[in-house]
Amino acid sequence: MYQQNKSDMFTNAVSIEQAQTLTIGAIAAARYAGGANTSANLPLNATAVAYPSIGAAGGTYIGSARASITGPGSGEQNDAIGASYTLTTDGAGVVNSITVNRTRPDGIPSSIVAAPSTPLNPGAGPNIGFATNTIIFDTASLNTAFGVQTPAVAGSVTVTLTAAELQVPLSGTVAAGPPVTEQVYETDPQSGGSGFDIYVGTAGTIRLELVGAPTGQFVIIDAGIGAMNLQARKVYLGAVTTATGLLALY
Repeated sequence: MYQQNKSDMFTNAVSIEQAQTLTIGAIAAARYAGGANTSANLPLNATAVAYPSIGAAGGTYIGSARASITGPGSGEQNDAIGASYTLTTDGAGVVNSITVNRTRPDGIPSSIVAAPSTPLNPGAGPNIGFATNTIIFDTASLNTAFGVQTPAVAGSVTVTLTAAELQVPLSGTVAAGPPVTEQVYETDPQSGGSGFDIYVGTAGTIRLELVGAPTGQFVIIDAGIGAMNLQARKVYLGAVTTATGLLALY
């Protein structure tokens, strides 16, 4: 088995049960209230996609996308990989809404189970978020997003993340027949492939779908500690899956 047509070594791993990615949708205004939002002189009632500046000026969260100078979806940690944000201003030209833009499709549970509850989406951007990380839109990034203004754009917006803005990279709980409920981890092309192997930290059973299986066809495997040496497209976490410490290997 050769990963990425390059070698028999994996080059990326995601901790399915513990990794943290940004939750899509509006960030609570309390995260950038008061003195954390000094933005001024922006266009009135306007909307723009913004990318934080690189380095300390952009905050401690390093999963943000970087604006590409060669077109959408190109360049390092571009807008197809990192998280970008939609900023909206109020009638005074101050940022009053920040939304994390979607980078991943909604999860698709097995066809034999009911539709999933929220969250339907496994999040946005790389799986590297931590509570208390900051995302800063400094004056330079606000200028880039909204364009140079007269009078000049001033101030910045500092978002301080909490656990509420983060989630594990799983789509919503699905009912698999009472009393079993499960969450779904699906292969993430942003992590490096159309399928993944699984490393098991604590032995147990795992319910999964293999890459070559018909859609919705799952198997339940007794897994020992270590890499399973298979290619999965989906893992179900719940009462059926008793193995823990699971890593998706890409």
